[in-house]
Amino acid sequence: MKKWFLGAPLALALASGVASAAVIDSDPANDVQAGADFLDLSSGSIIFDANLIAGQTGDVDWFTFNAPANSVISIIVIPLGVPLLQPDTILGLFDADGNMLAFNDDAGPNFFGSFIAYETNGADQWWFAVSGFGDAANFDGSHFQTGLYTVKVSIVPIPTPGAFAIVGLAGLAAVRRRR
Repeated sequence: MKKWFLGAPLALALASGVASAAVIDSDPANDVQAGADFLDLSSGSIIFDANLIAGQTGDVDWFTFNAPANSVISIIVIPLGVPLLQPDTILGLFDADGNMLAFNDDAGPNFFGSFIAYETNGADQWWFAVSGFGDAANFDGSHFQTGLYTVKVSIVPIPTPGAFAIVGLAGLAAVRRRR
């Protein structure tokens, strides 16, 4: 499995172009992996707003979704506090056993949001958690960050090498027929 970490400009570009959903954050039920809010990614992507609450013991926002094999999962967290710097988030991607597969603190030098792109090799259920800086990647809610943020989650299938060959042959056949 490959992991990619991209700069803020590319991450922000990935965040555009999909309609937004309402604020989803079923505090405190989604403060642990077992209480994660389910995201329906049947259309391939979703954008929604959520909220980190400082002073609420253990506020971590956990979400889960299903992804097919051979796809790239991308998750970007964009802080909505002016000037898009608060809350300062951390982001982790996890498997069913709670093993952290990828982690990001800041997606760029002047961007306190978080970004992960992760290549899957098997169809599975995935979890990710958003917490605040100061949580030290433990995702136990020990942070002092507060504020609204937007999340975009996308799943992009990776075409198999054979699919490229079929598309190429179909293109050649179409060109040949026109003559």
